[in-house]
Amino acid sequence: PLPYTTILHHAPGWTLFRDVYMSNGTLLILTPDRDTPNHLDFIKRIPEFRMVTSTGLPASPGNEAEREPTERDMAFITSKDAQENWGTLKTNGKGETKLIGHRVLSVSGSTLLPNDPPQFLKHYYHLVAELFLGVQAFWYGTFAGNATPLSVQDYKPFSDSPSSNSFVLRQQSGSEGWRDVLGFNAFFLRTTFPEMAIEGEEDWVDRVRATSGSSGAHHIPLLLLTDRSAAFRETMCGSRSQRTASEAWEYMRGRGLLAKSEEGKEKMEVRERIWTVAGFRKGVAASDVVQVHGIAGQGHKGIDAEGSRALALVNKAWKRLVRRQWEFVFMELEKIGRDEQIRVAAKTDILVSIHGNGLSHLVFMQPSPVATVIGIFYPGGYAHDYSWTTRALGMEWWGIWKDESFTHPHKPWVEYPEGFHGEDIPVNGDTAAKLVERRIDDKI
Repeated sequence: PLPYTTILHHAPGWTLFRDVYMSNGTLLILTPDRDTPNHLDFIKRIPEFRMVTSTGLPASPGNEAEREPTERDMAFITSKDAQENWGTLKTNGKGETKLIGHRVLSVSGSTLLPNDPPQFLKHYYHLVAELFLGVQAFWYGTFAGNATPLSVQDYKPFSDSPSSNSFVLRQQSGSEGWRDVLGFNAFFLRTTFPEMAIEGEEDWVDRVRATSGSSGAHHIPLLLLTDRSAAFRETMCGSRSQRTASEAWEYMRGRGLLAKSEEGKEKMEVRERIWTVAGFRKGVAASDVVQVHGIAGQGHKGIDAEGSRALALVNKAWKRLVRRQWEFVFMELEKIGRDEQIRVAAKTDILVSIHGNGLSHLVFMQPSPVATVIGIFYPGGYAHDYSWTTRALGMEWWGIWKDESFTHPHKPWVEYPEGFHGEDIPVNGDTAAKLVERRIDDKI
């Protein structure tokens, strides 16, 4: 008999299934038959579908109803119905026909299936610091040896199951659907998960066609389904952080299931794996030197600092910091290799940058007593992007508006005024330098 579907962990927008099925593009939850006493109890244990999945349409004002899941996206199927739909007919010598066996093929290993609109997965921040931060929490929290009542010995995480795991993108357009313009997504995936097979939209369509009509179904023994719209339907993501990873991270943290290091601290496996690839060894930075790094690039050409370009901010901070024997490094990310970017981020105590993609490197920093991320915004503009992520990883976060600084929970409302995404971001160099100094002196 086909195994019933069970759920190992669920947070809004994040669901780790065991034994789920796909036929003609619909994810199917296999349940006991309707006439069995445990059918209704089984159904009640399954989360509401709208907190699991959606139609996958991009969010826009007024299309909330269009993003609600339908039976085309996810549905229940009983054992009896599955047998009738996917069973094999056999006729004996007397002309009698009966169902035997089934036409269900198992997909080997584990599968990650993000149901995010296309514009997010091809963005460095959203892929690495949002999607895979949540994957880190769910995957390694489940399989990294933490105490759990679940019996999961037969299933292994991506890192332990080479060549049998899939990253399936069902809404992307070909291979370009997950590649960012700077090539960092490809670098991250191919170094951190070298054994993971990546399937694009065409591959998903092939699987759908192979299970359409009377062609049976695919059985997925272990599936992590993520869904952006579903995550935004809960308050942690929808109104407090606007980061889908927050639902997964806080769920696992609240149950004590985030992966731990040998020292008992929360461990971020994906960060330590890319450190190794980049040639960085944990603890190599000198303990008496605070390393402060300013970033320009990753989509921005620079910032205005008191009427000049980014060097004005660097020079002011440098003059203030060098006399304290702190190391200040200004990085133009377009001019250095990806390995070097990772090594620099791993040694950074304080990361300063205009609000933009370069701040995504914060996920590769080592938490420390002074670890801080400072984002410089266009005055009056604000976005949540890096605030929650920084704090979730045990570091301080600050924002700057020209000559004003702020931090959580006293933060502005989300606003995107004219100039927010521009290249001329005014900032007072002394404000940034003094904020760094105060943070290092632990005065704030």
